[in-house]
Amino acid sequence: GFTRFWMTMGEAVSLVCHAAEHGAPGTVLIPALPAVRVEDVAEAIAPKQAREMIGVRGIEKLHEVLFSDDEAPMIGRSVNAETGQEVFVFGQSFKGSERQGYSSERAPKFSVNEIRRRLPQAMGEAEL
Repeated sequence: GFTRFWMTMGEAVSLVCHAAEHGAPGTVLIPALPAVRVEDVAEAIAPKQAREMIGVRGIEKLHEVLFSDDEAPMIGRSVNAETGQEVFVFGQSFKGSERQGYSSERAPKFSVNEIRRRLPQAMGEAEL
C-alpha cells in the first residue's frame, strides 16, 4: 500500500531553526522522518469503517523519496541536538556514508495506535 512521511508543523519549524543555526553553506539538511501507511491513518481516524482501494492514479507514487540510491553516497548523518531527531546532510563537497536512499517505504512506520496518539497534535497545528 501507499506510504507517506509524517512531520508536524512544530517539527518542521525545529528543522528550519536547526538548519539556520548549524547548516553550512552549500549543504541541505534532510530530516530522517518516520512514515505511515495510508491505510493505517484511515484506520486511526475511522476504525472499522469500510474502505475501497482504488489503486494508483496518474503519476501518483506509492512511496515518497527524500533521497535516492544514486544520491546516497553524498549523504551523511547528524543529530538535531535540540530535538534528538536524526538528520541526513547532503552537500556537494561532502563525502557521505549512506548506502541506500531513504523512502517512506524504507522508513520506520508509526503503528495505528501511535498515529492516534499523534493526531490531536497534528490536527491542532494544522488549524494555526
